[in-house]
Amino acid sequence: MQTDTPVPVHRFWAKTGAAGWHPLLAHSADVAAVLECLLHADATLGDRLAGTAGAATLRPADRSRLVYLAALHDCGKA
Repeated sequence: MQTDTPVPVHRFWAKTGAAGWHPLLAHSADVAAVLECLLHADATLGDRLAGTAGAATLRPADRSRLVYLAALHDCGKA
């Protein structure tokens, strides 16, 4: 997080708080990386997500698409 400075007017941010602010691009990368780790580490999570789409398991392409969508989840803030 960026600390001790207010968010510049020309910057997109994702989180603000006592510790400072976190740029939108960095937050998006963090969220995507966490989901990618979760999908690789927890087969149950992947199977549940696949089940909502009517599949038995997630294919690698499906995981990649979900990670991409996770990265885009806060684009509306921009």
